[in-house]
This record gives sequence, C-alpha cells and structure tokens, in this order.
Amino acid sequence: MLTDKLTNRFEKKQAKSVKKEFTIIVADRNHHVREFLHRELASEGYIVRSAENYRQILRLAFYPDAISLLVLDPNLPDSDESETLEKLERLGGRIPIIIHTFQSDYNERRNILPGAAFVEKNGNSIEKLKHVIEEIAREKFQNLPY
Repeated sequence: MLTDKLTNRFEKKQAKSVKKEFTIIVADRNHHVREFLHRELASEGYIVRSAENYRQILRLAFYPDAISLLVLDPNLPDSDESETLEKLERLGGRIPIIIHTFQSDYNERRNILPGAAFVEKNGNSIEKLKHVIEEIAREKFQNLPY
C-alpha cells in the first residue's frame, strides 16, 4: 500500500514536471477558439503560445524556447499555406502535430500532414484534445531522467 501511494505521488509529480516543460502552439483563425484552448491547456499546467496564421506558427516554432507540440487548424488565413505546410511537415519529425479541425475539412485535406494526429473539432473536443496531448507529452518525455 505505501509503495503504491509513493509511486502514485511520484507519477503525479513527474506529470507536473513534464507539463511545466511542455510548450504548445495553438493555431486557429478564430480568436475565441485560440483563447479557449489557451485557457484550458494553461490550466492543465502547459506553457501555451497562440498563432493566428502560418507566419506566426513558423516564428514561434523557431523561437529560442523549445516547442513541444503544435495544435493546428489548417484553415488559416495565409496566402503561403502550401510552402508553410511543407516546412511544418519537415518539423513534424521534431514537433508532434495535432490537426484540430472539423471532420469535413479534414476529409478534404487528409494528406496535408500525414504523420499528424487528428482530433475532430466540436463542442466536446477539449477533453479528447487534452487526452491526446497528455499521451504525446508522456511519450515524448518518458526517457528523460527526473
């Protein structure tokens, strides 16, 4: 029993430590969605940066602070979308990407970032999104010493 409690405390402490080091870019054209995701993810302990277009994503992705994850609605208002998507695809090996958009939009553009995870955007998607982010955070940091 005592070892179970100690293990559980250690795992919770480890999860908090991971979140403090885990920086997420939230990219969506709708500022209400960006603000909502920012607030929800920050309340979970993550460091969150927001982007309203592809230029901002690239600026943040190459910012001196390491970016751990990109949550992306690919329907952003940039004219250089295809070029930026190619750059993001190259980043994909280094930065995990979650496509967070409507199913119909995803179906039309399924091949844009083939290695990305997908979470359908709807009224209840925040819990699914948090779950996927937590899994990625655990996987990304599982081999780090604490």
